[in-house]
Amino acid sequence: MDKVISKILSSSKSVSIVLIVLFFALITLSNIMLKHVRLDLTENKIYTLSDGTRNIISAIDQPLNLYLFFTEEASRDVPYYRKYYHRVREILEEYKLYADDKIRLHFINPEPFSEDEDRATGFGIQRVPLEGGSETLYFGLAGSNAVGDVEEIAFLDPRREVFLEYDIDKLLYTLMNPEKPVLGLMSTLPMYPVAGLGAGSQQNPWVIIEQIEQLFEVKLVFPDTAQIDDDVDVLMVVHPKQLEEKTLYAIDQYVMKGGNTMFFVDPHAEIENIPTPSDMPLQNEKLKSSTLNNLFRKWGFEVPENTIVADFARALRLTIPGQGPKRNIIYLGLNKGDMDREDVVTSALEQINFAMSSHIKVLNEEQVEMIPLMRSSKQSGLLPLSVVGFMRDSAELEKHFNPTNKQYPIVARLKGEVNSAFEEPPTNENEGSENSSQPPTLPHLKASVGPVNLLVVADVDILSDRLWVIAQEFFGQRLYQPIANNRDFVVNAIDNMTGGKDLIGIRSRASFNRPFTKVAEIEQQANMQYREVEKQLQRKLKETEEKLQELQEQRTDKKGSILNPKQVAEYQKFQKQRLQTRKQLREVKYNLAKDIDLLGRNLKIINIGAMPAVITALALVFVYIQRRRRL
Repeated sequence: MDKVISKILSSSKSVSIVLIVLFFALITLSNIMLKHVRLDLTENKIYTLSDGTRNIISAIDQPLNLYLFFTEEASRDVPYYRKYYHRVREILEEYKLYADDKIRLHFINPEPFSEDEDRATGFGIQRVPLEGGSETLYFGLAGSNAVGDVEEIAFLDPRREVFLEYDIDKLLYTLMNPEKPVLGLMSTLPMYPVAGLGAGSQQNPWVIIEQIEQLFEVKLVFPDTAQIDDDVDVLMVVHPKQLEEKTLYAIDQYVMKGGNTMFFVDPHAEIENIPTPSDMPLQNEKLKSSTLNNLFRKWGFEVPENTIVADFARALRLTIPGQGPKRNIIYLGLNKGDMDREDVVTSALEQINFAMSSHIKVLNEEQVEMIPLMRSSKQSGLLPLSVVGFMRDSAELEKHFNPTNKQYPIVARLKGEVNSAFEEPPTNENEGSENSSQPPTLPHLKASVGPVNLLVVADVDILSDRLWVIAQEFFGQRLYQPIANNRDFVVNAIDNMTGGKDLIGIRSRASFNRPFTKVAEIEQQANMQYREVEKQLQRKLKETEEKLQELQEQRTDKKGSILNPKQVAEYQKFQKQRLQTRKQLREVKYNLAKDIDLLGRNLKIINIGAMPAVITALALVFVYIQRRRRL
């Protein structure tokens, strides 16, 4: 008997050893053979890279090094940052897996006074003081390419988690394209003190141009051009007035071939100083108006040139000499609630100021898709330009104004496959002469080669200094004090559009932190019930106090302070009601906690017991089917 037991135990040990070896072999083989296989069961697919990201990674043509800096010791008691660090690390691992050997990851802990800390500082990683001020944290991402160019995200702010994938993609794209992007600027306004860009006497360019030049190479495109050069990454068209047909055609063909384009058009550009007789206000409005509707309408949308958006809720307060600050419904200050918080261009903006803007209207939804980035409030409406031309006082304008309960898009992205506004290239009247400025004939595109990428702003004054910045001269230097985010919007938009179609198409992703929506729903229902009971208590209290006051006034002994039997009975009744109501409040709170605890227990049962049971059942079914097949 002992020999039999010993033999069985020996056999069991051998089987166990074989199973353990097979288990580890299976894990090793799965890690090798299923290296790129991922099953993302999260609701919003937060661990799945977007198609745009995959395209950007596929385009990497040189090895890129990514360095994730995170101070381990300083963050030990700060789960807020540690949790997000693991989120960043996990998504970077996904990038590395998809890129094979083209992305090399380095995880660095820059301890105080170490070479790694010097390295972090050298890359431009920001040191952030933690609460209490005794510890500082490095938490940033840097990258370098094969020729030594460096880009960095100085601090990985958890508040930008929904844009984490975009920020990493932007870093990769910049490393692959290290040269400054070229912005082609076409304007009929004197944004530059340069001949050919409009009349003006200022000695300095607009502040927004100075800011743009710090990040991009600005190339002037004159309003009489016949062709947009291929090296222009983004075309910015500002206040296009009375453009020649050859220039309209050049813009059209640039858009058709996939050129990223920004348009700033305006029914009334206040920044344009055109002296006209005071008795010809309508003529003045027409001279200050710009539109490209002869192109826009062919592309499926328009910017109405005869109406102005007015808004009660977003009216700016303007300082009028001798009258002080007064709000004006045609000067708007849109806040973050009016902006698309899921678009990287507008996600972090607080306020954008406009002056007498129009709006964007889609004419053909099958041809073009509009994604509004900024809209007026529901207390807005439209005023005819003819009315605005005769009066500017807000009180007078409000007499002609009726809110429509609609939100009007003032800034929007336009996407879609559109047709050219030209059936054929325009003829060149000077062709063959010495004065001909027509470029060599290029193939005419009758339709866009893919979805167009347009950003349209129905206002030009948004770019002017007076709406967003106070500039002062200080010992020969210009100092700026921003009062709105107009500059940030324009720079964000250009930066986003220079990133190519894949980068433009990446919008915000879902957050890693998932709220307990069911718990929140239970709490909300219970709180509503609690508040209702509380209101009843307050109502009963008020009614009882009024009754007591009434009984007090009916007393014959006004100076006495002793309650009569009727008042005592009423008071006792109130005390009983108050105790009962407080008991009800306690019951509501108890039921709230009970419902949440019950939900928690159910979730634990599902996670700990039910899911393993389901998996076990599926495994047993699989084994049973396999055995049946063998038989």
